[in-house]
Amino acid sequence: MKYKIESDKCIACGACVPGCPFGAIVAEGGKYQINSSVCSGCGICVNFCPAGAIVEDVPATKVVDITPPANPAQAA
Repeated sequence: MKYKIESDKCIACGACVPGCPFGAIVAEGGKYQINSSVCSGCGICVNFCPAGAIVEDVPATKVVDITPPANPAQAA
């Protein structure tokens, strides 16, 4: 599983940078981000963030409505 930094929780302290053994954490726009192409998914960086801003990057799931359409013939 890959990780991401939630920008609204990031306090830009930089404590996470030395916590990544792969160098996947970079500063961008005053906050830190995880380069997903470099991230190995080890999760070591999570323990270095005092703000709890590093979380698993879980892909969004699509909700599909499987309710059958109403049949007007059955309503009568």
